[in-house]
Amino acid sequence: MGASAGLALERSFATARTTDLRSAHVLLGIRQAQVGTVPRALALAGIDQAELADRVRQMLDVGISDHRK
Repeated sequence: MGASAGLALERSFATARTTDLRSAHVLLGIRQAQVGTVPRALALAGIDQAELADRVRQMLDVGISDHRK
């Protein structure tokens, strides 16, 4: 595994509040990169990275709430 992938996974685990690591946590971990392929690709696609992160966090919050019911 490359250094970037390892760092993304570390960030993923840091964003997960429980041991229930989801793909959204991995997305947040990858999205936190400041330089590299992912930030460039998102910028070229015209994706607002802050909005993307906010939406993913909202989705995780809803998923956690639904999971606790």
